[in-house]
Amino acid sequence: MNIRILNMIVIATACFAGIQATRADLPVDRSVYLYMYEVPGDPESDIVFSVTLDLEASDIDGYWVGWEITSIEVREPGTQDTVWIESFPMVDSPDGLWWVEHYDPGDPLHDEFTVPPLLEGTALAQDPLNDDLDYVLEGASYIPPPGGAPYDSTAAIDYTFTLDGEVEPKKDGDDEPVEMPVGSHTTQ
Repeated sequence: MNIRILNMIVIATACFAGIQATRADLPVDRSVYLYMYEVPGDPESDIVFSVTLDLEASDIDGYWVGWEITSIEVREPGTQDTVWIESFPMVDSPDGLWWVEHYDPGDPLHDEFTVPPLLEGTALAQDPLNDDLDYVLEGASYIPPPGGAPYDSTAAIDYTFTLDGEVEPKKDGDDEPVEMPVGSHTTQ
């Protein structure tokens, strides 16, 4: 085998191994859940909407991890849940990633995801008999009231959910405290 070809194979293998090592340094995929209650801040009231953000680590810079939001699911619990999903929603950042600072980038903590970026788009109804859902969602800084936060993990979210073609929102909240539970979707 020609030494030149052998060198090219070695360089290509080293580059591929470098790419794999970089991917191996990224944290594992995860989901972030946000529960909006009928009475904001009252965990005894019904969940009226839940949002699931599925995340995949895409880049790392020191303590910062750039997360790609691979899907947003908005769910309205009821007798039969109404579900809307959009894959790869637009993230309002220069590179389209949600950059989150982590104490340990290899092992991100749940409470480090409390301020989602601005997300705006149209999620498709999973039932063809339902209208699609226009949404705007953005995290805000949360300062707990005297007596503490209403949930174990609390975020503040500005959001508006409007059925496609409607003028009035189905639900909206401004700096509304929402629960960020660990685990999957539940209904009440």
